[in-house]
Amino acid sequence: MADDDPRPPLIELSVRGLHCAGCVARLTRILEHLPGVATAEVSFVHNRVRVQPTTAEPVAPAQIAATIEAAGFYL
Repeated sequence: MADDDPRPPLIELSVRGLHCAGCVARLTRILEHLPGVATAEVSFVHNRVRVQPTTAEPVAPAQIAATIEAAGFYL
C-alpha cells in the first residue's frame, strides 16, 4: 500500500476451525456483511482472514475478532 493510499491498513488474523470450503464461504459472507468492511478474504489453506476496512467508518479489529468467534471459529 502506498503512503498516499487513503484506505485503512489491511487487517490480518489467524483463524482456526475452518474445516471445508463451506466454512470459508460462510465466514467470508459474514465478514463482508459487517459494517465498515470493504472486502474479506478467508484462506482455508493458510488459516488466515484478511479484511480491508472501508475508508469511511472502518471496522475495528476487535469487532472482526468478536464476529469470527461468534461464528464458531477461533483466533
